[in-house]
Amino acid sequence: ARLHDDGEKIVLGQKIPAGGGMKDGEMVLDILSRHPSTAKFIATKLSRRFVSDNPSPALIERVAATYIRSDGDIRETLRAIFTSPEFNAPEARRAKIKTPFELAVSAIRTLGADTDARPALHGWLARMGEGLYQYQAPTGYPDTAEAWVNTGALLERLNFALALVSNRIPGTRVDLARFTGDVANAKVSQSDQARVVDQFLNLILQGDVSPKTKETLMKQLNAPDNAMISTSQKGADESMATEDSNQGQRARRGGFGRGEGRRAMRNLDSTLPAANPEVARIAALILGTPEFQRQ
Repeated sequence: ARLHDDGEKIVLGQKIPAGGGMKDGEMVLDILSRHPSTAKFIATKLSRRFVSDNPSPALIERVAATYIRSDGDIRETLRAIFTSPEFNAPEARRAKIKTPFELAVSAIRTLGADTDARPALHGWLARMGEGLYQYQAPTGYPDTAEAWVNTGALLERLNFALALVSNRIPGTRVDLARFTGDVANAKVSQSDQARVVDQFLNLILQGDVSPKTKETLMKQLNAPDNAMISTSQKGADESMATEDSNQGQRARRGGFGRGEGRRAMRNLDSTLPAANPEVARIAALILGTPEFQRQ
């Protein structure tokens, strides 16, 4: 209290009377929250989050005006975005790239997977570039495509997709058989392949996929030697091995509760039932399509 400046102050052109004590700080916050630059900053961040990486100046101006007019009411500010022509324009659909966290959550939900969100899943988020609570700056992970779209990142996303559908993420299980019926455990014929592709396109993308994407998908599935899938399988196996090793170390160090260590040791070499590799490949490639990678 003795170090507090109790005199009169001028902040952004506004006078703060002397003798205010703690109220000085509250007045500064009020001044900052009502400043036009704050309105523009918040309008830009929210428009970038919900509309596109490069929202139009006109949208930002309207949203900022709503923020000021409503005295900083975020609900009204969001309403201005969600009811705007820009938000509802066709070009805004799938304009945003999913972050790794959004990708993982949407894939797990879409496939109806069961997960206990153990460290193996956290590890995949880190491999894709978004380790939980790991970003150094207090501003949080970027919300634009340039932070997430590059060759290495896209390959890791496909690695994750294959690991997920192949039940190679400890603690997370997908039952593809309930979507494919008779072909779940059998070799997929050419006629079955087209049917399974359509089933997963309807399940994952509600059938909303461009002809170009579907053509590329079928070419990839019919390629005699799918190097990309082989690389993905290797990545999935490495992740599985790392998790099993970590689990074993925890068990040997006594890091589990009573009885849990023994169960962990017994389960070190056990894996969840693997999906039909051909069916898993179809599901993984669809999870890797541009349509699913966007929101």
